[in-house]
Amino acid sequence: MAGKYSRELSVKVFAGQCRLIELGYRQGGHAGYGLRRQLVDRESKPKELLQFGQQKSIQTDRVILVPGPEEEISVVRDIYDLFTVDRRSEREIAEILNGRGIETDLGRP
Repeated sequence: MAGKYSRELSVKVFAGQCRLIELGYRQGGHAGYGLRRQLVDRESKPKELLQFGQQKSIQTDRVILVPGPEEEISVVRDIYDLFTVDRRSEREIAEILNGRGIETDLGRP
């Protein structure tokens, strides 16, 4: 019985997570370069930007992704152009960015 209950609960949890993702809410994980995690209330009104490692504290609040700082967005556009227009490899792009001294949002080359 415990195994059956666990499987049924897993199906329900997965369905709930899928529903929230379909509504545009973030389900955990790092936001990525050029993005930030925005905390919103139950009416989707912005509350605050969540810092790295920070979590929401109210169950009815949700997290969405929003554009990050303009400097990071510019770098993302450069990466896109280097890859699609200039046909640079990922290794070449990394070397270019490291040469410019650009670090990730985690402070790494």
